[in-house]
Amino acid sequence: MAIMGCIAAASACVVGKYRIADITVNWVEEWSSLFVMLIAPSGGRKSSIFSKLLKPIELWQRYRRNDLEEWVGERVRNSTSDALDAGE
Repeated sequence: MAIMGCIAAASACVVGKYRIADITVNWVEEWSSLFVMLIAPSGGRKSSIFSKLLKPIELWQRYRRNDLEEWVGERVRNSTSDALDAGE
């Protein structure tokens, strides 16, 4: 069970980083995420395994969210001031 979780977590880490094939000029097929569903009885340690596997991914998402919030905030401030300047 832990191996399937590891494979799914590794797949999530490489999404969008590799091109599989250039199908046509306007269509590029990229690596997509692997979807996994684990079925085990209650008490089979599914939650503890996944929480350990997903911890680094969640930390990375939190880090990126903070960066993007700053980036979006700057764009909003700039566009607001540009709109105010255009209205003068």
